[in-house]
Amino acid sequence: MIPTVGIRWFDVDEIRAASIARNGSDGKLCLGCNRWRWLPVPVERLPPFRIEPSLGDADIAASPEWFGDGWNSFRQVLVRRELAELLAQASPRDFDFAEVTIASPR
Repeated sequence: MIPTVGIRWFDVDEIRAASIARNGSDGKLCLGCNRWRWLPVPVERLPPFRIEPSLGDADIAASPEWFGDGWNSFRQVLVRRELAELLAQASPRDFDFAEVTIASPR
């Protein structure tokens, strides 16, 4: 089980703008779980990660924000480089990774 870390990873206004630019809409409330789900945004178009509180010593962590719609819902996942490289080496068809920069919280 991947732990959820932090209160939020993205500035609300920045993720809303990125989602609208990509999808024409920001997202919607899931009536089944009463959770806001942002429409998907590719990693390279996500705003800076602003993780509050920090990841600490977690090797893998899931964002508190949800993305997608219905059964196609997901969270962003951060993995420490060493673990990411191990996963990609063990199963290159299933795992790929991109380096991200974590900005200071506002």
